[in-house]
Amino acid sequence: MGYAAALFLILAFPARAQDSGALGIADGKGGFYSVTNRQGRSGYFQITKLTSSGGVLWNVPYDPGEDVRAAVLAVDKEGALLVAGTLRSKQRTYTMLAKFTPFGAFSWKQIHDGGGDSMPTAVSVDPDGNAFVATTVDDDSASFLRVVRFGPLGAYFWGSNYKNGRHAYARSMSLDPNGDARVTAEVCFGDLSRGLQTRQVVFTTYGAVVPQ
Repeated sequence: MGYAAALFLILAFPARAQDSGALGIADGKGGFYSVTNRQGRSGYFQITKLTSSGGVLWNVPYDPGEDVRAAVLAVDKEGALLVAGTLRSKQRTYTMLAKFTPFGAFSWKQIHDGGGDSMPTAVSVDPDGNAFVATTVDDDSASFLRVVRFGPLGAYFWGSNYKNGRHAYARSMSLDPNGDARVTAEVCFGDLSRGLQTRQVVFTTYGAVVPQ
């Protein structure tokens, strides 16, 4: 791996997802999800649901036979788990979003091509069950921020890009009362040695991009 590719991975992927391989999130109903990346014949992840006292309710692997990796988590109002991550295939990294019921059953999975190697860094769910995934996409010569919206049953609604400067990295995301996704990004205007500047970018519920 070259220096540029290694630097992209470091900047695009939070340490909590790429380095530790372990993620966790409360389900909003007294339980807790723990998701651990594993390696077998290909990459997969293990989901464990715990009680408030730490007891194991259930433990299931998600191993579709493809190289998948969990990156960030969210839960909907029913306590279902959404896992945003990556699928690696044919030298390309795609965005993956998978949903699991509060009882561990697999609901659906979507794979999205962002136009380059995609690294999800945030996922949020609105009260209606729509999921928003913020990613950093590397297209070899530069990188940009992309947000993708999926419906409650996994249908693809839209994907919108924010390109500013040579590199733009998605860092965090929240949904405001209007249903718009507010993404904190870091932008580089030129060589990375010049440092990064923080920007907030709004992606409306219909996919319009509004830099702040």
